[in-house]
Amino acid sequence: MEREQQFRVVYQGGLWLVLDRAGHRLSDPLSTQEDGVVRAKLLARDAGSADIVVEDDRGRVVSEFVYQREERPSLERDDASYDSYAATRTVERSSRPSHA
Repeated sequence: MEREQQFRVVYQGGLWLVLDRAGHRLSDPLSTQEDGVVRAKLLARDAGSADIVVEDDRGRVVSEFVYQREERPSLERDDASYDSYAATRTVERSSRPSHA
């Protein structure tokens, strides 16, 4: 059985890098951890799927997840969601507190 791809987002020398399982650098140095996660997700998408391990600036694992290519491209962003009912109706917002 073939091992799943793994990409690690690590902090080195004041910048963030994406490394493969063997420790080979797969990206140019990036200025933020978030940029590293985005780059790792793009690499995982190209690979079909991959484990992504995110470390903090002290080398501790802060997040580990499997990233898979989505069937619907609109869901590739972390903050995206789809609700067919909400997408078809107008939402009215009230200025009154809901707990009144």
